[in-house]
Amino acid sequence: MFRVGDKVCCRYHMSKEGVVTAMRQVKVTAGNVAGSFSPMWVIKFITESGEEIEMKAQDLMRAD
Repeated sequence: MFRVGDKVCCRYHMSKEGVVTAMRQVKVTAGNVAGSFSPMWVIKFITESGEEIEMKAQDLMRAD
């Protein structure tokens, strides 16, 4: 999991690298027979070029 201040990059666009500024959980509307899924983490980070991006945590990885 990530923390505010961690350096991250996108899994599918690795040149977009930045620092985590905020984290929040979002309700998941999908479900299955066994029940509903747990909330999903959304991470907001600022790239080195100053662009602010918000992505699902599953689409990010640490850039250490």
